[in-house]
Amino acid sequence: MDRLLTSRLSARLACGLALSLAPACIIHADSHTTRSGKYISTETVQRIEPGKPAEYVIAVLGEPSSRQALADGTEIWKWTYRERKQSSGAVFLVVDSDSTTETERATYVELQNGVVIRAWQD
Repeated sequence: MDRLLTSRLSARLACGLALSLAPACIIHADSHTTRSGKYISTETVQRIEPGKPAEYVIAVLGEPSSRQALADGTEIWKWTYRERKQSSGAVFLVVDSDSTTETERATYVELQNGVVIRAWQD
């Protein structure tokens, strides 16, 4: 009978010790974001209002990644960038995970005769 009681007590102590140490098992967690290309914030795009000249657009946004001339005489200027988010985490002897997401975004300005018609982002 004493042997059974000792065995149960040992099991409970072992279980309690394991549960108390579980939160301390996290070894590593990291998150990192990088951008390549020309990132333009929403606030900056809002400064590109209809009626502004092309020179103003260049001064505020810099040279576009590409320019597309349309048959009706309008031009679409495009600035692109890629955003890469990496995160990783490890829990000692339980889980090790890595996650990477990559998103391509763009800012567009439509011009007619060198004057802004509209600007937007996707």
